[in-house]
Amino acid sequence: MLRRLYFLLPDESHTEAVVDELIGSGYAMSSIHLLDNGEHTLVNLPKVTSSHRYDRAARLESLLWYGNLGLFFVALAAFIYSLFSGTYLLAASMSLLMLLSFTAGERFVTQLPNTHFDNFTAAIKHGEVLLMVDVPFYQVKSVSDKIHKHHPLAVLGGSCWSINALGI
Repeated sequence: MLRRLYFLLPDESHTEAVVDELIGSGYAMSSIHLLDNGEHTLVNLPKVTSSHRYDRAARLESLLWYGNLGLFFVALAAFIYSLFSGTYLLAASMSLLMLLSFTAGERFVTQLPNTHFDNFTAAIKHGEVLLMVDVPFYQVKSVSDKIHKHHPLAVLGGSCWSINALGI
């Protein structure tokens, strides 16, 4: 699983410089994505694809989150029913299922970074360019440090997980 780093850049010239530096460092064009308000020319730079534009990761996170909540409440209802009907083995298994569901939800919320396009809409509307770079988790610090060192106007907007095989 990769991490997607989000950087806000003030204009097209800064964006070109950062992308050229990333490509020069060995990052493939397929791991670099740009999103702007359409006013920039960005001809030779990698634009965001339709699968990235609609933020599949946010939809997948919502699906998993609500599925987990649904599972928890179904297990809670079965737990209450099993207590009233006297099937204590079912009650024990439902309490274990609720514990697992709660733990998975807690880990999901606290352990997975979750920055998405919605966080950058206002900046993009004002003419800034959103640069997204997919990097292995062990290179997050080095890439963000390199970009900040050479391009102080680049603002790190956060990170989230990315799975290339799923187009996320």
